[in-house]
Amino acid sequence: MTSQDEQVAQHMHAYWVSFAKTGDPTGDGPTTWPAFSTASDDLIELAAAGDMQTHQPDPLKAQLDLVEPLNDQNKTVNDQYQQ
Repeated sequence: MTSQDEQVAQHMHAYWVSFAKTGDPTGDGPTTWPAFSTASDDLIELAAAGDMQTHQPDPLKAQLDLVEPLNDQNKTVNDQYQQ
């Protein structure tokens, strides 16, 4: 494990602990953890240096948007059999 890996692990641990304690992952973290928005559907990237890149577009958004309606249809069909 490199020193950068350790730094990322420490930051991620701090975010998880803060989220468990307060419901807000930011806490004393080095970067404010933005709230998720379905309108932007952005991702957060924890970089190797330990910093956080916010508002990163999801590279798979177009593919996921194509299959999401199919998943919704399958859920509706499956719900019929569970009743």
